[in-house]
Amino acid sequence: EAANQVDMLTAGGLEGLDDRIAKTKLPEDILQVLPGGILAVQKKEDASGTQVVVRIGWDRPGTPTQVELVGWVSTTEVSK
Repeated sequence: EAANQVDMLTAGGLEGLDDRIAKTKLPEDILQVLPGGILAVQKKEDASGTQVVVRIGWDRPGTPTQVELVGWVSTTEVSK
């Protein structure tokens, strides 16, 4: 699911990225299999470009870490 979210967020490049981030949420079918599922998205900008960091966490025993995936946003791609 993290890969799906990164793909959706990075598609279209920088145009509309903030809106896509604001609308991002875990789908209902994923929430049904990940108890207490949470999705966090962070946009990072530095000299090398713009990244989106997607983190997914859910309730499970122990001290688990969240799943994290980073995607680079194209500066030349345009939303359709």
